[in-house]
Amino acid sequence: MNGFQSSEFALTVAKIIASILVLVGVISTTNADNVTGPLAVGLTALGVVVANAVVVWSYVHHRTALKTATVNAQAAQTVAASAATIEATKPTAPAQTTVNTGPVAEIREGPSNG
Repeated sequence: MNGFQSSEFALTVAKIIASILVLVGVISTTNADNVTGPLAVGLTALGVVVANAVVVWSYVHHRTALKTATVNAQAAQTVAASAATIEATKPTAPAQTTVNTGPVAEIREGPSNG
């Protein structure tokens, strides 16, 4: 561990807090040493609790994002499947048929022989 994650950091902060409490007059000088130990332990425990809370929050946040993405993907698949089903069940227009009546006589204009 390094920096603020170490127990030495908690002990240093506890000594600073105890010194401030002595300066303000909340505790006496003789009690300052008795307060420093439990205060350091309490700060270390508080650090562990905060770190665990961050881990839990991160897990819940990312798990929720994953679940939301999964639900959205499933919804999109359902919509696509429904659209395909609707398209497949649409009635089709009757096929157009052409009637072949045979060759069409040409009509010519002009002089006739006859």
